[in-house]
Order: sequence, then C-alpha cells, then structure tokens
Amino acid sequence: PELSHEDAAALLREIAACAPANVRRLEGALTRVIAFASVMGLPPTPELARQVLASLSEAGEPSRIRPESVEAVQEAVCAVLHLSRDELLSGGRKPAVVRARQLAIYVARLRLSLSLNELARAFGRDRATVLHSLRAIERDLSPGTPTADALQRVQHELDRGGEAVRG
Repeated sequence: PELSHEDAAALLREIAACAPANVRRLEGALTRVIAFASVMGLPPTPELARQVLASLSEAGEPSRIRPESVEAVQEAVCAVLHLSRDELLSGGRKPAVVRARQLAIYVARLRLSLSLNELARAFGRDRATVLHSLRAIERDLSPGTPTADALQRVQHELDRGGEAVRG
C-alpha cells in the first residue's frame, strides 16, 4: 500500500527529526527505516520510524547505530554467516562468499553512510561491483527471505556490539 501525501510527509519529518546532523545521516536513517519496513512487511509510518531510529540518539548523542568501522560490519557478517574475514575480502566467487560480501557492503552503506568509492576501497572492489552488490541485496529483501533474515541477524549482532564476535 502506498502512503498518502500527508503520511509520507509525516514520515519524512520524523526521520529528519531523528537524524538532523547531515545529509548522509538523513539518507542512512531513511534507508534504515525503509529496509526495516520491507524486511518486516510493515508500512513505513512515523511510529515505525521512531521505533527503528530510537537507537540513533540517547540523550541527543549518537549510539551504536553507527559501528565504529567497516571492520566491525565485516566481523558481524562473518560471525553471522560463519566465514572468516579473509574469505569475505578474498576474490572468491563461491555463492556463499559473494552473498556475504554483498551483504557486508549493504550493511556498511546502511549503517555508516559511506560513499560508493569509500565502500569500494574498504572492500577492495570497484565502484560498479559495490553498486551491483547494493542492488542485489535490495532486490532480495522481501520479508522471509534468507537475505532478509541474514540482514536482521547482522543488524542484531551490530546492535549488541559484536559480543559473539569477541567471544
């Protein structure tokens, strides 16, 4: 179901209020809300935006919604999908490795709001590969899919601070 003009405006106002610092954070917040709504099969609403973005600020300060680094995202994906970081960053083309790499690129973009060029450098890939990875994950984010499930588990791992990664 499409949002009415008024509902869409209210949703955007809510997101802007939760992520006012800069355009990249705003874009990341919007992407996070839309991705969450898509994965959960819910319509994007101001209430959902408040719930999803509540971790953006605690007493006005950024929280763990932004992992400290691309490495934290890579480690979380590796922990969830049972790969080593060397495998993730290798040139390997096994479907499980490619999918994990695509997911890591997607999560890094979502949570860190990095540019395509920054992502390409961080993953040792070119810009076109990064763009393909983002589109491949977005295409497969229907609720109940293995991609949506993996994304949710990686997000949970990052929100917990990677406790499973550290021990």
